[in-house]
Amino acid sequence: MEFVPYDQFKKKLNSLLKKDLAKFKKQLGLTVRLNELSEETYNILNNNMF
Repeated sequence: MEFVPYDQFKKKLNSLLKKDLAKFKKQLGLTVRLNELSEETYNILNNNMF
């Protein structure tokens, strides 16, 4: 295993974490949107039944 200076390691780790966080936020946003859509669909179906 090669020795990597701590600063370099920290920078690399931070950039990886930021990428993961961005990906996670995007997925979370999509999940929230899907939940909203399914709720809207449910309401529409529910209102049209009667």
